[in-house]
Amino acid sequence: MSFVETLSVWVQLLGLPIAVLGIWLSMRNSARSQDIQVMLNFVDSFREKWEGGWSDLLDDLEVSSSESTKISAEHEKQLRYLLNWIDWVGMLSKQHILKNEKVILASLAPSLCRAIRISKPLLDSDRKRHGDSYWSGVDFVVERLNEIAPLTSSSG
Repeated sequence: MSFVETLSVWVQLLGLPIAVLGIWLSMRNSARSQDIQVMLNFVDSFREKWEGGWSDLLDDLEVSSSESTKISAEHEKQLRYLLNWIDWVGMLSKQHILKNEKVILASLAPSLCRAIRISKPLLDSDRKRHGDSYWSGVDFVVERLNEIAPLTSSSG
């Protein structure tokens, strides 16, 4: 075997693992980029809804709960929209569709903790009516939030 043939064999032997490593690194970088895009979409989605009324809703509900008044049908409807959004995030995380849900949840933790704490009576009522797993996505979010910043009074 000549020097050129030997060199060619060595280049092929070394080239294949390097090419595989390059492909793997490219796929990993692509997945990270997708995770960042998903995270930005979630945060933007939440921000729009938060500024669009969820923040005011929770303010109104905190006043209502301190006055021991029953919440209005419209407030309950809006609260369910908020809970459904949280449940949806929890279900996506639970199914491992969101790879870095802790980053997303950490950025939204104060608002989510507040929403879950205020929603506890509604969550409990729905669980009595529909079963303990009715808000399983919300429960998953609570578990993750407890790992990030414990929800002392809002675990539900």
